Amino acid sequence: MNRVFADISMDLNNPIPNMEQLLKEEHEVAGKWKTDGKLEHLFAKENANGVILVFKEVDIETVKQMIPTLPLYPYFDAVDYAAYNKMY
Repeated sequence: MNRVFADISMDLNNPIPNMEQLLKEEHEVAGKWKTDGKLEHLFAKENANGVILVFKEVDIETVKQMIPTLPLYPYFDAVDYAAYNKMY
């Protein structure tokens, strides 16, 4: 089964206007992806400067179209994508 990882980096030390509202909206979008079976995991980075999203049953090009729909996307410093085949 293929998996696509989206490694999102952002500096949370810089103030983001309406952060609480944007986080609520961000969780709603990610929750829908989870309910739809597209998002398998969400990992917060230990240093609190981003997350790694693991998608299943979607290709890398689809994920690249999904990520910009996240409300916090304008504040991302970088997004790196990689596709993997899950062996076990």
